[in-house]
Amino acid sequence: MDERILKGKSLDGEAALAELTRRYFTSRGPATLNDFAWGSSLTASQCREGLTLVGNELESEVIDGKTYWFAAPLPRASASPKPRVDLVQGYEVLLDGRMIGKWKPVARRNSVVLKTVLNRALTRVERDALGAAIHAYTTFAGVPLTVARTRGK
Repeated sequence: MDERILKGKSLDGEAALAELTRRYFTSRGPATLNDFAWGSSLTASQCREGLTLVGNELESEVIDGKTYWFAAPLPRASASPKPRVDLVQGYEVLLDGRMIGKWKPVARRNSVVLKTVLNRALTRVERDALGAAIHAYTTFAGVPLTVARTRGK
């Protein structure tokens, strides 16, 4: 097994906290300090320290008195591949690895209603990628599926 699994780099102390903070807000942002504390099981003090360590790499915006932290959008190269949307466990919608909303399957008698709440509007190609992910879930579920989309936040 050792030869099949790559050995990761070992991080201690501040380096580990900085990496966890960076990865959380890059994949889960926009998120608040409380979201980070809940999702990471760190104390509020540890979360604040993590933001101090990597805050200059993140963007933030204050909405209704709450500060939301997130990674700067990645520029898309003109020849970049199509976007990828994944419906992952925990009922999160990921676009190219970044959380953009939530999804929830609601069972009906002979079908499933898939509800999505997205943090922002999608472009046409992003909507197509979401449609492909929903089609894959429909195939997996093996029952008729209805989609109920809502734009959140």
